[in-house]
Amino acid sequence: MRLFVPVFKLASDPDGALWWRLLSPAGRGLAQGATPAATEQAARAAIAELIATVDLLSASVCRSEDLRWRWALTLGREPVVWSLGAYDRPDRSEQACRRFALLAPLADVETDRVLVGAGLD
Repeated sequence: MRLFVPVFKLASDPDGALWWRLLSPAGRGLAQGATPAATEQAARAAIAELIATVDLLSASVCRSEDLRWRWALTLGREPVVWSLGAYDRPDRSEQACRRFALLAPLADVETDRVLVGAGLD
């Protein structure tokens, strides 16, 4: 593992759904796939597809229920990834989205172990 780069990991929520997440070097959740994967292999394939197509995705920023700002990346009308964090201003959310698009292709991929619970809401 390289130091100071984000890492893709797999996580299952309390209902058993399997998600990929991008974690900061400190382990904080940055982003999550928009749809759960049926298998670990499907989750790995979704990460690979995201990395290959990140430049083709469209960014959007919207207000969340808590009146903060979140970003999402879509392919056509289908959401691919969204932010796990919420931001106080739309420009900060946009900046975080741009950082994700730059960092995702550089991130390590460590999907040999599934995190259980992993703070998924």
